Amino acid sequence: MAKHELVKFALKKKLFCFMTTIVISFCTWPTQIRGNDLCVGNQATIECLMENAKDLYSTNNSLFWDILGKAAKRADDCESLSDVTRFMSLIRVPRDGAFEEYFHKKVENLCISNSKCFFDALTSMAADDQIKIVDTLLNPLFIDQSKITEVFRKNKDVKKYKQIVGIYLDKVQGKSKMDKKQK
Repeated sequence: MAKHELVKFALKKKLFCFMTTIVISFCTWPTQIRGNDLCVGNQATIECLMENAKDLYSTNNSLFWDILGKAAKRADDCESLSDVTRFMSLIRVPRDGAFEEYFHKKVENLCISNSKCFFDALTSMAADDQIKIVDTLLNPLFIDQSKITEVFRKNKDVKKYKQIVGIYLDKVQGKSKMDKKQK
């Protein structure tokens, strides 16, 4: 009788594992299918990328980079302030690895190469996004921070940039004091 109970238990365990596998497959199946349809055609926009960054990155990496590259090009060209603002709004999207580096590079370069465009876009953003961009520029990956700080200092007397420039310069000064204390 005990042998019969062990066999029943083993069969129940195998059945449980099999059913779990089926349920997991069905739960992830729509995501896999949906991922291939994300941001295609007229939906290939920076807004779609922002809403679906993780799924798009994992299911259609080439489309992710294509959308991102086009948005960065429009931001670099600075023909429309809204294009620059939308690109810089990627600060809200969790980034890591290559995406983080790409974002840093583009924002740092925009700050240096076209500061008027950069500041106009930055001042049109929500305050918390402004702070996140400032924090990004406090720890640049590609441009020497002294060059970024110089751009901010040159714009400290521009009335519409004064508040955000002040925030950056205060943070730089605070960071500098902390660095000196640690030495």
